[in-house]
Amino acid sequence: MCKEMTPIVCLCGSTKFMDAFHAAGWQLTLRDIVVLSVGVCKHAEDHGGEALGPDVAARLDELHKRKIDLAHLVFVLNVGGYIGDSTRSEIEYAERIGRPVAYLESCDGGRETKDWDELTNAVRSAALGADHEPSLDIGQRARRAAEALYAQWGVGMFAMPSIFRDEAPAIIAAQFSRGTARSLEDTPS
Repeated sequence: MCKEMTPIVCLCGSTKFMDAFHAAGWQLTLRDIVVLSVGVCKHAEDHGGEALGPDVAARLDELHKRKIDLAHLVFVLNVGGYIGDSTRSEIEYAERIGRPVAYLESCDGGRETKDWDELTNAVRSAALGADHEPSLDIGQRARRAAEALYAQWGVGMFAMPSIFRDEAPAIIAAQFSRGTARSLEDTPS
């Protein structure tokens, strides 16, 4: 039985513009879109991630990339055209793993998307085009595929040099998310 794919969007942008995050979250949630957003406002004086130290801010940035992994589409809240270093890094990551990126305001060749219905349709289309239900399962599938590859080479996963052991699952996960990886069933034994 095929269940309908639940569309998921990840909001990215500067937490200087939390009102934009709240507005987008409101509009998209009411349109039955799962919205992944920031959990900590890095620019708030009382609970900002940057106030907790650079290592916390770096961890929050990395955590947000895991949210991008789960999403069908990334929506950049570039209020006034502003895109900071952290947001630029998230955009580059999303593009690298094949996630479509939409922008609140046009910039860097990205088309402006201020119509909520148009954005909703874009997220739904991205979900329909996805070859998997985004979930943490991508990492598990990638690790199994990497282990199968290592087994073909006749070596254990942890006998591999760390660059291969650590990077291969991420590379394979990106291929799964783009639909370019072969399934485990297609892997020769």
